[in-house]
Amino acid sequence: MDNSLAALAEKVGSGSPSHLQRLEFLVSTVPVVIHTCKAEGDFSATFVSDGVRALWGYEPDDFLKNNRFWIDRLHPEDADRVVAGLNVVLTAGQYCHEYRFRTKSGEYRWVRDELRLLQGTAGEPLEVVGHCFDITERKHSEDTAAFLASIVQSSEDSIVGNGLDGIILSWNASSERFWGYSSKEVIGKHVKILFPPERANEFEHNLAKIRSDEPIKRFETVRVRKDGSLVTVAVILSPVKDPHGKLLGVAAIYRDLTASKQVEDQLLAAKHSAEAYAASLRVSEERYALATQATYDGIFDWNLSTG
Repeated sequence: MDNSLAALAEKVGSGSPSHLQRLEFLVSTVPVVIHTCKAEGDFSATFVSDGVRALWGYEPDDFLKNNRFWIDRLHPEDADRVVAGLNVVLTAGQYCHEYRFRTKSGEYRWVRDELRLLQGTAGEPLEVVGHCFDITERKHSEDTAAFLASIVQSSEDSIVGNGLDGIILSWNASSERFWGYSSKEVIGKHVKILFPPERANEFEHNLAKIRSDEPIKRFETVRVRKDGSLVTVAVILSPVKDPHGKLLGVAAIYRDLTASKQVEDQLLAAKHSAEAYAASLRVSEERYALATQATYDGIFDWNLSTG
């Protein structure tokens, strides 16, 4: 079986020397595996580019000499789905799937495989041509993002994300319960809908600090719910940046301080009552002292038993 680039170029109608040179250049510089397979039966490989060495550590001939070489190295959880997808390309003309493939070192790597059906002049299926490339790092990033998103959604605190323009971009489940707005009501709206008018300037003030990389400590303030009620909250603001350090927006964590404020108010009221009582005692003592000094009659203690 001819596994050369010239043979592949002839299949796709690009067999001229100039087209072949371009194809060789692309295959040698792009970190992808170009491959073709039969458009019937077991979809056995008919061509695999040399890029497979760098991607998975195998030789192209490993795939060509063993019809099950590729299938047997699919992750068990992905195999049925991936094989079924090969039949889709026959009806749809193209197909793309992502799966885990076991490399020569025994490690599973995520791959994106994009396929297209080559057809004859009468529309008959001739061969499937595709290219695949490694997406493991992207998948890991997606998994990490999903994990962090689950933390945000399960948090008991309201967590609100907004862009630098103040437009709300994310709204967790606790935010719906705490503020009274559903995510559909607030996504795309300005975060100032949570600010009482007299505190609207806090947004620009805090954003200016974040833009200049000034640390913002946890602070207490007042915000307003959908029903118009005011609520005392503790706020933690964090900058949101891309992998290159560019500032994208702000994440705000809001914690309800209503209960603690009620306890604080009760303690403060008790303190004021105690102080008022102490003050009344002092006034009584002072009056008693004045009365004893002003009278001409002696005031004394008399022990009846001793006389």
